[in-house]
Amino acid sequence: MPHQVPQGFELYPQPILALTHALFNDILQAIERFRSRKDRTMNEYQFTVIIERQPEGEYLVSVPALPGCYTEGRTLEEAREMAADAIRACCASLLKHGEPIPVESP
Repeated sequence: MPHQVPQGFELYPQPILALTHALFNDILQAIERFRSRKDRTMNEYQFTVIIERQPEGEYLVSVPALPGCYTEGRTLEEAREMAADAIRACCASLLKHGEPIPVESP
């Protein structure tokens, strides 16, 4: 008995299904390549971080190579963590807007 195809659907031959599966695998592989490249790229950058203790006891953090990249923390440990987050966010914003990530000169 032939397959009943619901109204609005078409029955496609097997080669199209195989092609769709192959394209899906290609897309998954491309995503994995992109993720590994992005992680590797973000880890290649090093930035000087300036941490200054404020009179109130908090720590102000700035990254001279990334204009506008500032943050703060209540403790030195928190300031370091916040600095890493701020650097990632600044770099992600630069990349999103098609701008290069600055490289510090030694």
